[in-house]
Amino acid sequence: MIGLRTLFRSTMAYSINTLVGPLFTIVLTPIYARVLTQADYGALETIEALGTVLLTIGMLGLRTALGVFLRDQPDEQTRLRLISTVMTLAAGCAALLAAAALLEVLAYVATEATLVGAEITAAASGFAQVAADAIAPLLA
Repeated sequence: MIGLRTLFRSTMAYSINTLVGPLFTIVLTPIYARVLTQADYGALETIEALGTVLLTIGMLGLRTALGVFLRDQPDEQTRLRLISTVMTLAAGCAALLAAAALLEVLAYVATEATLVGAEITAAASGFAQVAADAIAPLLA
């Protein structure tokens, strides 16, 4: 029974991680279609693509590395130190990405662009992904 519970928790952690981004897309696409012009929507998609690239680079492969190295650690104290290090690096990357997104939003506000709401939503989606990536190994 314990093995089944662990399997369920791991499955839920990775499922949530995988479903967060597409869920935002499904919910927000009709709103974007009504509110944004074609040019604004194109800009939003470009920003989201850039955010995905930055997120991939920003996470430095930490999720994969943690999965590989966690089981190789000899004791619980070393495992906890490894998890703590990965969480600190992930939080630092998330903070840098949040600062970049905030600066981008402020730039749009300063120029009174119509894309401000979409920027905030795209940034929230990206940060939800970072948080899910950081938490998933802890739930496994």
